[in-house]
Amino acid sequence: MTEDRLRKHIGRLGEEIASQFLVKKGFKILDRNYRKPWGEIDIIAEKDDVVRFVEVKAISRENLPTPN
Repeated sequence: MTEDRLRKHIGRLGEEIASQFLVKKGFKILDRNYRKPWGEIDIIAEKDDVVRFVEVKAISRENLPTPN
């Protein structure tokens, strides 16, 4: 898998994990990967009549720096 495809795959997995977490906490997912010319919002979720915009950052352990 190329580095770009791997990065996108990890990002999608991170967004899926975040979405599942929010649903378990009682949020309703309104939209994912909402795109506009100015950028993208990963997750739009609502709970108790409050809409939240969620940016997900995911990394793999392979990408973490090794401790000295």
